[in-house]
Amino acid sequence: MSKKNVFLDYGHGGSDSGACANGLVEKTMNLITGEACRQELLDLAGDKINVLTARRSDVFMSLSERTTMANNLKADCFVSIHHNAGGGDRGEYIHSIVADMGKSLANHIGDEMQTVLGQQKKVYSKQGDYNRDYYHVIRETVMEAVIVEVCFIDNATDVQIADTVEKQKRNGRVIAHGILKYYGIDVNNDTAEKPSTGVSSNLYRVRKTWEDAKSQLGAYSILENAKKNCPSGYFVFDSKGTKVYPV
Repeated sequence: MSKKNVFLDYGHGGSDSGACANGLVEKTMNLITGEACRQELLDLAGDKINVLTARRSDVFMSLSERTTMANNLKADCFVSIHHNAGGGDRGEYIHSIVADMGKSLANHIGDEMQTVLGQQKKVYSKQGDYNRDYYHVIRETVMEAVIVEVCFIDNATDVQIADTVEKQKRNGRVIAHGILKYYGIDVNNDTAEKPSTGVSSNLYRVRKTWEDAKSQLGAYSILENAKKNCPSGYFVFDSKGTKVYPV
C-alpha cells in the first residue's frame, strides 16, 4: 500500500474559541486531542501514513485556508476534530451527502469510540443550500472528509469522556485507531476499557484510586502498556484492585 496522506484539522483556534463549558475551551481540547491523534498515527504507522495538519498551535485559520491547504497537499482524507455543545449525550461523526463519501471512515472512527470508550455514536450527513453539503470543510474538500465531535462538553455526564488532558489525549489515540483500521492497518486496541459486560476481565486499569472509576484513563491487557500510559498522580491496578504501579 502506498503511503496515505491523512490531513488532521484541529477545529477553531486563536480568536475563535469554539464551545466553552465546565471550565473547558474547545479550541484547546481540539489541539490536545488532535496532536495525540497525530502522534499515534506516526507511532503506529509512520511507514504507511503521512500526517498533515492545518495548525499545531493556538492560531486562527479560516475554513477556506484549511480546505485549500488539504486540497493543495492532495490529502487522501480530511478529519476535522471538534467538541460539541448543545446538551446532547453522544459522539457525532459527519460525512458528505455525496454518494456517502466519507461514511465508512466516519463509521470506523465512531465504532472505535463506541467500542473502546463506550461513547454513544451518531453518524450522519447534513444537506445545505442548493443540495450541497452544509459544512464547509466537507463541501469544499475534494477528498473523503469527516467531522468528529468527540462529546458535548456542556453535558455534565458526556463531558466526563474528555474533561482532563489525559482523557483528551486518550481520545486522540482512539480516533487514530479508527483511521488506521479504515485503511486496514492493524493496531493494538489496548487504549481504554471497553464497555462493561458485567463480567470481570484481566485488565490493568489506570486510575487515581481503585474506588474512583470515573478517573480511569484506560484499561490494558499488557502491564507494560498500562505503565507507559500512566501519568503522574495515577496508578495501575490489576483486575482485583491491587495497586501494581508505581509501588
